Amino acid sequence: MDNWVAKNNNRWLSGNLQLVTYKLLKESSGWLTISEYLEADLSQQYQLTPKKSLVISNSINTFGNEYPNEPYHLGGTFMIIYAGSIWGMHFDALAIVAEAIYQLQYEGQKIELVIYTKQEFWDRYKEVLERFNVKYGSFIVPYSELYRYLKQSNLLLVTCSFLSEYVHVIRSSLLSKLTEYMATGVPILSCGPKYSACNRFLKKWDCALVCETNQVDGVKKFLFEHIHDRRKLECLALRAFEVFQQNFEKKQVEKKLYSFFESITYS
Repeated sequence: MDNWVAKNNNRWLSGNLQLVTYKLLKESSGWLTISEYLEADLSQQYQLTPKKSLVISNSINTFGNEYPNEPYHLGGTFMIIYAGSIWGMHFDALAIVAEAIYQLQYEGQKIELVIYTKQEFWDRYKEVLERFNVKYGSFIVPYSELYRYLKQSNLLLVTCSFLSEYVHVIRSSLLSKLTEYMATGVPILSCGPKYSACNRFLKKWDCALVCETNQVDGVKKFLFEHIHDRRKLECLALRAFEVFQQNFEKKQVEKKLYSFFESITYS
C-alpha cells in the first residue's frame, strides 16, 4: 500500500485510524510492503519492528525471455512517453519535464512528449500540457497492447512530485509502472526529488537516468546532455531489463511470496 495513513487522523467514538493501524501492524504475523522505504517509514512512524517482512514490488509476466534486438526506436524525433495515471503526486514534475521539452523544441531539438493515460486525466491537465505541445496518445487497451506502444519510444518517463504535501507518499511509494518499463528494453528517465522511492530504487539498481531538480533549465540541460548519448541509454536499458528478469518477473515474485506465506504460517 501507499502510506496514506501518515496524515490521516480520522476519529470515531471508540478509537481512531492511527490506533487501528498501530494495532494491525503490531499484531500481524508479517508485513508486505511495496518498498523497503515504506517498511522503514511505518517502523519509524509507529515505533514497531515487524516479526517478519517482505518487500513485494509490482510483478508482471515478462514480455519476452530475451532482450529485444532493437533496444529502442532509432532515428527521427526523439520520443519520450509517459504512460499511466496522472495524480497530484505526479503532475508538477510532469509539467516541469513537459516545459523543458517544449523549450528544447523551440531551440530546434527534434524531441516530443507523448502521454498515454485515461481521458479523465488528460482532460484535467490538458490546458497546461497542450501549452507545452504535449501529445495525447489515448488510453491503451487491452493491457497486452501496452508493450507495443512503449517500444515506440526512446525514453520512458516516471515523475514524482516535489511538493511538500506529497512527501510522505513520494518518499515510500514505488510506482507500479517502473517494473513494466524495465521489461521493455527501453531506457527510463525518473524525475523527482532525491528522497523519492522511485529515484532511490533506480539508483540502487543503477538502471535509469535520474533527474532530481525541479528547475526547468536544469531539466532541459539534463535532457540535452543525455538524449544524444546512445551508448549510455543502451546500457541502462539492458541493465534495467536484466534486473527485471532476475528480480521482478512474475514467477520470481510469486516464488518469494509463497515462501513468505509459508514462513509466517508454520513459524
